[in-house]
Amino acid sequence: MKRYLTLTAVLASALLVAPVTANNLIDEGSYVHTALVEVCTHTKNDQPGKLFRTLREYRISKQSAVDKVMCNKQQLLTFARNHNANRVVSMLQPYERLPERKVIISDITAPAN
Repeated sequence: MKRYLTLTAVLASALLVAPVTANNLIDEGSYVHTALVEVCTHTKNDQPGKLFRTLREYRISKQSAVDKVMCNKQQLLTFARNHNANRVVSMLQPYERLPERKVIISDITAPAN
């Protein structure tokens, strides 16, 4: 039983490592394919409540959805913006990774040049 749970956990994490598209990597009708189609459909139809329930049902975090789920070869937030799904965008926007900011540390006691 322990070996089965470990294998299941490894396979599940392997599916979430790289961005996944429902069309070219996953067999139609499979569990993952169904989850991705539902996520993309709810995103396109601007249904944040249904999207949230689907993400929770399939145990996909919002951060993972934003980072790794792709719909029509577009990242999830880009897909939502292109389909004017403003309510979904406002729900997922806090999870969008912003470009890293650079911190500059300088010696304030040093003489200026």
